[in-house]
Amino acid sequence: MNFSNTLINVLVLMALAVPGFILKKTKKLDENATKYLVNIIFYICQPMIVIASFQRTAYSGDMLLNMLYAFLIGFVGITVVGIIAMLIAGKVFKDGRERIISFAAAFGNVAFMGIPVISVLLPNNPEAIIYLTVLTVAFNMLSWTLGAYMMSGKKEYVTVKKALLNPPTIAVFIALPLFFLNVALDSRVVTGIKYLGDMVTPLSMTILGIRFADIKLKQLLNDVSVYVISAVKLVLIPALLYVFLRLVNLDVILAQTLYIIFLMPCANNLLLFAEHFDGDTALAAKTVLFSTMLSVATIPLMLLLPL
Repeated sequence: MNFSNTLINVLVLMALAVPGFILKKTKKLDENATKYLVNIIFYICQPMIVIASFQRTAYSGDMLLNMLYAFLIGFVGITVVGIIAMLIAGKVFKDGRERIISFAAAFGNVAFMGIPVISVLLPNNPEAIIYLTVLTVAFNMLSWTLGAYMMSGKKEYVTVKKALLNPPTIAVFIALPLFFLNVALDSRVVTGIKYLGDMVTPLSMTILGIRFADIKLKQLLNDVSVYVISAVKLVLIPALLYVFLRLVNLDVILAQTLYIIFLMPCANNLLLFAEHFDGDTALAAKTVLFSTMLSVATIPLMLLLPL
């Protein structure tokens, strides 16, 4: 594990929040700006990043079983953590914070931070990106169902229709047949798709910067909730997954990919969904910021455990 490379990736990611912070502080954005950016990410950029990921890698039969394992472990893991978090947080908090806390515990920064970190830590194993992409499918399906329910409190979101008919998952239905048949789109088309997909990270971090502009450092450090959420997300959950991975016989690269991804801080989607469903955006922004800052230390420390 190269600590300096991980530190640089996290710092670069955090730097992308600066423009949004400055624009909000200088009053160049109105209160509706984040809503517009969220819609661009949800309905355009997220689907494009899915298609681009599959187009960048050639399919081989040996990968199919590991892809299935990646999906199942990710799907079950997120679901179990989410349900437990809802039950516990729902009993402790009654002021709306339980919605943020539950989502934060279940959903990590799988794609936005996961992709650059995996690329740095496993540079000679391109199959790791495919496993990450499959895990992202499970993440997207659950975020638009279980996650939407956590944030809105409306059970109608937990349906097969909501799981399948959302922009990222529809994009998977488009990308998978091409992937399995090794059909490569015209390079110029892929370049255009990749441009749109690459917008996810800067736009998400711009939203984060806008929200940071409304938060004072004292408010961030004095909120006990962000400490608890970060400890659970960055230490407790990865530790439980580590025990599971030591007990089962999985492909080494698959196990490493799963473990690294579950070390990621709270998802940027926490802020996006809080915006979309009128949740506590201030707590969401503080949680994403604090857990991302803390992950600079927890990721290399947790990776000292041998797999």
